Amino acid sequence: MSFRSFKKGLNCVTRSPRLWVPGGLIGIFIVVFGFIGINYGMVNALKISIAGFFLLPFFSGFILSEIAKSCNNGLETGSFGRVQYFRLLISSIIIYSGVVFALLIALLLGTVFGLGESSPVVESVWMFLTLVILLYTFFYDTAIIYDEEKVISSLQTSIRKVKTNPFEYIKFYVILIIWLFITGFAMLFIWSIILSSRFTSIETMDPAAITNLTPHWWVSTLGTDGVIISIVIFAIWSVIAYTSGMAYKAVFYLNPELQEPVISGEFDEKGRYYRY
Repeated sequence: MSFRSFKKGLNCVTRSPRLWVPGGLIGIFIVVFGFIGINYGMVNALKISIAGFFLLPFFSGFILSEIAKSCNNGLETGSFGRVQYFRLLISSIIIYSGVVFALLIALLLGTVFGLGESSPVVESVWMFLTLVILLYTFFYDTAIIYDEEKVISSLQTSIRKVKTNPFEYIKFYVILIIWLFITGFAMLFIWSIILSSRFTSIETMDPAAITNLTPHWWVSTLGTDGVIISIVIFAIWSVIAYTSGMAYKAVFYLNPELQEPVISGEFDEKGRYYRY
C-alpha cells in the first residue's frame, strides 16, 4: 500500500508541471536566503526566514489541493483558501511550540540529574521527544485540506490515524526517508564532481582531522562561487524532496484502504444511540 502510493505520487508529479511551482518557489527562497547570508550576513538572512515561515503553509495548502485534483482521478477532494491557510499556520505554530517545549523538558531533566546543557543524554531526550511529536502530527495539513478539520482536531486526527494503523505509517516513513536519502546522495555526488578540484587538501588528511573540520574551513576552501553552487544544488534537492514528498504524503493519506470506517446508527425515542 505504501509503495503503491509512492509510485502513484511520483507518477502524478511527473505528469503535472504545476505541482512543481510551490517547490520551485521554495528553491528560489533558499537561493535568496543563501545569497543574502553570503553578502549581507546571516542576521539579515534570518530576518527573511520569518517570511518563509508564513509562506510555507500557503505552499503546502496549494500543493495538497492541487495534488488531490491531479492524483485522485480529478475529484475535488481538497479545498484551500484563507480559512485553511490560517488553520495550517496556527497548527504549525503549535507543533513548533511543542518542539520548544520538548527542549525545555530535556533541559529540565538535565538540570534535575546534574547534567550539562550539551550532555548527550539531554540531546537524545530532546531528539526523541521531537521525533515523536513530528511523526504523530505529520499529517495535520492533509487533515485540514482533505477532511476540513480545524486546528486542534487536525492534530488529533493525525495522531489517531498513526495510532490506528501504525505499521502502514511506519512503512510510509521508511520509504520517505529512503527516497530522501537516495535523492540527497545523488545531489551530493553531483556536488562532489562539480567541486572535486577544491578538495585536494582533504586527500592528505586523516579521518580524525576530517571530522574536526569547521564551517569556516569549508567556506574558505569552497570559495564564494563554490558556496553559491552548494546552495543551488541544495535548493534543487529541496524542490525535488518537497514536491515528491508532498505528493506521496497526499496520495497515501487519500488511499481508500486507510480511511477510517464510518459507523452508522440512529437514536431511539429516549435519545439513546444504537450502532448498526
